[in-house]
Amino acid sequence: MTMTKLKMISQMKLRAAMLAQTRHFKRSEQGSMIVFTLFILVLMLIVSGMAVDFMRLESRRSQMQGAIDSGVLAAADLDQNLPPAEVVRDFVAKSDVGDCLTEDPYVSPPGNSRTVSATCGLNLNTFFLKLIGVDALNTTVTTMATEGVGEVEVSLILDISGSMDDPIDGTTDRKIDKLEEAATGFVNALLVPEFEDRISISLIPYSAQVSLGPELYDTLNTTDIHGISHCVDLPAFTFNTQEWNNNVVYDQMPHFQWNPHYDNGGNLAANITEPTCPMYAFEDIIPHSQNATALNNAIAAFEPRGGTAINIGLRWGLNMLEPSFRPNLQALPNGTIDAVFSNRPTDYPTLAAPNNTVKYIVLMTDGQNDVSRNLQSWAYDSPSEVAHWADMNWWYFVSRHGGWNTSNMIDRYTYRPYESSDADTYMQSMCDFARDAGITVFTIAMDSTAHGEDQMRQCATDPSLYHETNGASLTTIFDDIATQITDLRLTQ
Repeated sequence: MTMTKLKMISQMKLRAAMLAQTRHFKRSEQGSMIVFTLFILVLMLIVSGMAVDFMRLESRRSQMQGAIDSGVLAAADLDQNLPPAEVVRDFVAKSDVGDCLTEDPYVSPPGNSRTVSATCGLNLNTFFLKLIGVDALNTTVTTMATEGVGEVEVSLILDISGSMDDPIDGTTDRKIDKLEEAATGFVNALLVPEFEDRISISLIPYSAQVSLGPELYDTLNTTDIHGISHCVDLPAFTFNTQEWNNNVVYDQMPHFQWNPHYDNGGNLAANITEPTCPMYAFEDIIPHSQNATALNNAIAAFEPRGGTAINIGLRWGLNMLEPSFRPNLQALPNGTIDAVFSNRPTDYPTLAAPNNTVKYIVLMTDGQNDVSRNLQSWAYDSPSEVAHWADMNWWYFVSRHGGWNTSNMIDRYTYRPYESSDADTYMQSMCDFARDAGITVFTIAMDSTAHGEDQMRQCATDPSLYHETNGASLTTIFDDIATQITDLRLTQ
């Protein structure tokens, strides 16, 4: 075999080997996972980097929000003497985010309230998002703070029942004394010069009944059976509707005393000291007042007496905020209510007719709804019977007729207008109406029963607006409520 043929054979074998190797390479899958893994690692790096960049953005945004919130809150404070815009700029400049304001802070014109708003912007260079072409992330935050109030109507509904004479646990202080202190502080916190002609307080003390006082009583259609005290028996339907009906003739509450009275020797006495319908002027409703002195004088004169009808106190408290009761208040003698409040209770705001009035109920009790007694109509239908029950309480009358069966006398002479369970239902109905009308309801249970606490908790507009105390913290609670009503607050 010649050298030429050997060379040709060698070349052919080499080509065949190279072709076989090429075919093997095409079929081989070795190393493919390495390529796939590298691709996944790049994606993971980009995604993780995005998370890092977004976390950096959120951290800086949070710092910026905190700085601008602090600045506008400090600037909106009516006690702040420095220029509000300067206060905001100073807070932001000294924060970790530095000067991020995009424009000068807004400050409302001078007045009884102050609103401050500001906007901060941030442009953050990215580390990892650059891999997909995003070089920077942008965000802005805006905050507004307001201190002061618009128009405010408050119904302050206070329990002055007999159990308020009890001492606060562990002290010698009577509950009524603590209430007087707390309610006085509340009035003084709201009725300050900067809120003049804007906040009105209606004071509604209640026990087993609510005294309207002679002038407000005269604006109602009543049977008018005596002139001693000024309460009306509220029929069941008045608790099943939000509106007040002036077309109804309401029965006047007889003036008599169901609770016994004892002299210094512990003997039953005839005295009328706590009639079912309160009879002293300081126990009357005071409607829509901004006279702190008059309100505080009435509060300071409170004395515990009678039972507990939270539902009745709440009905009259709602009336003071209910537009359908406005004709009654407008019928009061001139000067009873300041002329600036002549349109109160204002209409509830609607989308078609918004207004700047906010309504509040502050309801306090130390007990729960109980059952009171009323005289049968036949036992109170002549001048002599009116005079008799005005001079002699029920149990002294019974003691003078000891030969009679007491149970039979109770059933013959008196009746229950409703049961305590009915009173709970009526109370919750009033609470529902108030909430649905946009009235904010604060409730306070002071050394109450478990049942009373549950009823007050249900009544509050929100669980956070229900307060519970043995009495020691009552002043703090009233102070906190006053602060919420006139609060310095973030509105955005």
